[in-house]
Amino acid sequence: MAEKSLENLDFEKAEKAFVEYRDYKSLQLCKRLRLIDDKNGQKAEILAFYGKYDEAENTYRRMERKDLAIQMRMKIGDWFRVVELVQEGYGNDDILREAYDRIGDFYSDRFKWSNAVTFYKRATNYPKMIEMYYNLEDYESLKALTEVFPEGNETLLDLA
Repeated sequence: MAEKSLENLDFEKAEKAFVEYRDYKSLQLCKRLRLIDDKNGQKAEILAFYGKYDEAENTYRRMERKDLAIQMRMKIGDWFRVVELVQEGYGNDDILREAYDRIGDFYSDRFKWSNAVTFYKRATNYPKMIEMYYNLEDYESLKALTEVFPEGNETLLDLA
């Protein structure tokens, strides 16, 4: 009953049901939804809440709010999709850099050093690049990195 009330955007009934079920998380959702003026925005939030991310993204796109789609994908950690959305012309370089960095972390956590270094390069994350080159035993690339930093840079000391 509560979910059906949410689908119909009847927040009063949904709240009562969530209180009865002692579902605090869903009750907080209802309160958050009341702050959104746009019905489509409310529907997209409900879809995202129930894990229907592709449908929520499509709703945001129809609303011409790709920024909200990017924000949702960042929140759930879908960094590959964040990159795709930013490359379509939405978002900015900081978001793209963060996405590349997180994708690098994804590959690094799985011991896929060469994949990780590719994304750390795109994110210009030199400390992580150094770590990956060290793991790969790619000393030529490490040597080439020394030319990127000015003399006396702290990263050079770590590299040494």
